[in-house]
Amino acid sequence: MSAHTSFGPGTRTSRHSVRAVVALVLGALLGALAAAPASAHSGLISSDPEDGATLTTAPDSLLLTFNEDILEMGTNIQITGPEGTEVSDGDPELDGPEVRQPLVTDLPAGEYVVVWRVVSADGHPIDGELTFTASQGLGASAAEGEAGGESEPAEDDTTEPVTEDPTEEVTEAADEDAASDSTDGSGGSSGAAASTDADEATSGDAEGAEEGPSAGRIALFALIALGVIGAVTAAVVRLRRNS
Repeated sequence: MSAHTSFGPGTRTSRHSVRAVVALVLGALLGALAAAPASAHSGLISSDPEDGATLTTAPDSLLLTFNEDILEMGTNIQITGPEGTEVSDGDPELDGPEVRQPLVTDLPAGEYVVVWRVVSADGHPIDGELTFTASQGLGASAAEGEAGGESEPAEDDTTEPVTEDPTEEVTEAADEDAASDSTDGSGGSSGAAASTDADEATSGDAEGAEEGPSAGRIALFALIALGVIGAVTAAVVRLRRNS
């Protein structure tokens, strides 16, 4: 006895359903695979200097870091200084996802504008713009800024020689001579006064000496006169008594 398998309309319908589901799944996978590269384009992760940063001094280069490697072809970075001039120095330097742009060595203080355009590893170009500000310049510009800040004239410590007035010298000499003469005159006057006093004292002593003998003589004469008068008086008295 042989078995006989028959496929009815229900079996055919289930096969068509399976094929439809498989087709939908494959289509979804293909769509996801096709969309994956489009959503994986390169993007800027960071920059040095950062966008909107204010630096103490101007940098010597700009560094852009992306999320994947960057192709050398099509990479372009333009950096404009405060005076509107290009300050990029040479071509950008690529190292995998990093792009470094050297800058000139003479950078003034002020705002800088960076416009960049790169090509990612999948060939898709991306671009962007950022700015940063430098408070002080770099190189010769920094030296000029410091010189400008110290533009005030320094005080001259040199002392000019003082020229003496000949008239003043003559006057001072005359004053010194007058003072010397005055001193000498005072000394002379004092000496003369002392000499005069000495002379007067000597003269007084001499006069005293002369007056001394004269007074003695007068006293002697007075005593003699008194003696004579006494004798005469005694004689007269005697005569009167005798008579």
